[in-house]
Amino acid sequence: MRYRMLVLTLVALLCSVLLSACGGGGGGASASASRSDPTVRLSLSVQTTSQQVTVTLSADNARALHQLACRIAYNPQALRYRGSVRGSLVDQRAVFFTTARASAYVPVAFTYHAGEQTPASSGPIATLTFDTLDASQPFGLHVLEDGNYLIARDDGRHPLALTISGGTP
Repeated sequence: MRYRMLVLTLVALLCSVLLSACGGGGGGASASASRSDPTVRLSLSVQTTSQQVTVTLSADNARALHQLACRIAYNPQALRYRGSVRGSLVDQRAVFFTTARASAYVPVAFTYHAGEQTPASSGPIATLTFDTLDASQPFGLHVLEDGNYLIARDDGRHPLALTISGGTP
């Protein structure tokens, strides 16, 4: 009986040490305080000339960002989509997609393959160029915040929280 108590005590102690070493067992405030804020911050910056508008979609706090799909809306009476290029946050290892097939929005998406990470924790995702058709019209540039078209995931395919800023009226 005494031997059995000693073994159970040692097993309990070993489990406690392993849980502590692996970051488990505490949960609560101390575990969450040691993690950084997981919210990815997307932003649109807009540069205009008399004939063109350049829009850069960027992300901050994006180290965990493995996949992103979004739509950048615009007013087709004011702007005509010309093209886009991937930014430095989406390097050549990633599958990158955008198209001009739709009117009033441009889809932008990327995904890294399993085991790959973004090359930085912040930076531009894509730069889009538009021709100005009617500068007196509102450009209406913004990221659509509809959950069906705005998807951000980590490498385990778990959703990531997002905040969005920037754009034009």
